[in-house]
Amino acid sequence: MGNLPDLAIIGPGRVGTSIALLAKKNGYHIAAIGGRDSGKCQEAASLIGGDVKACTPAEATALAMFVLIAVSDDALESLATQLARNKAFAKYQVVAHVSGALSSAVLAPAKELCGAKIGSAHPLQMFPSVQSALNAMPGSHWFCEGDDDALAVLKTLVEKIGGIPHVIPSASKTLYHCASVVASNYLTTLMDLSLNIAERAGLERESAWEFLSPLVDATIANIKKSGTAAALTGPIARGDVETVRLHLDALKKQDPEIHKIYQLLGQQTIKLALKKCTITNEDAEALQRLLG
Repeated sequence: MGNLPDLAIIGPGRVGTSIALLAKKNGYHIAAIGGRDSGKCQEAASLIGGDVKACTPAEATALAMFVLIAVSDDALESLATQLARNKAFAKYQVVAHVSGALSSAVLAPAKELCGAKIGSAHPLQMFPSVQSALNAMPGSHWFCEGDDDALAVLKTLVEKIGGIPHVIPSASKTLYHCASVVASNYLTTLMDLSLNIAERAGLERESAWEFLSPLVDATIANIKKSGTAAALTGPIARGDVETVRLHLDALKKQDPEIHKIYQLLGQQTIKLALKKCTITNEDAEALQRLLG
């Protein structure tokens, strides 16, 4: 444990604070937590405890050889650039961020102007609160990319706090994040869409979710067990053109926007049904014509 680098966190929010708490619990010395809001930094420092210093981002970077930036995506580039131009980073210092959508390239000024090693590590989890983050991070999968020296430090941190590190190419970072957004955020949107359609059928929203949620749970369980193609059921998987036609006719009368979404989802579902080999090419062509 004595070989672990001192750690400074920039960003006193849920993710930064929870990482600091777990890192401290597992042998890291948390030197500082920096940010623009001194009150939030002090609050986070009090929660972390010990001799952690609440300070500005520039002060925080001077106190540790490992700097982890946990600010919003929109603020990340400007913050890193400003700090680098002011020579706040040091040669051989590891500077990394926890953004999902952005690669370590956003930290390029720290490398080019200061000689720092750069990287990123994103936990594939949802963190609505510090406590939920503390509960969810152990066992979570983290996706890391960047310089080799930075990757070594990041992988050690992830493992120390109970996570599972994976290395991906820097060029793949945005698509990786897109996949996670579709799996989580857009699944929520699909559930909302289903409930909206159920309401148009005269069902109360709360009752509709009570009826639909077992179906959702079973679908996810089937995907986990057998994969997406094998888990596919329903009219497109059966090549039931007339049922799909009835759906489209009903939706077109109710809401053209939902009608269009159904068409687009149906087109993707045809491809999945063909992988499952449950429909003929003729059925697929008929469905494709119907779905536009």
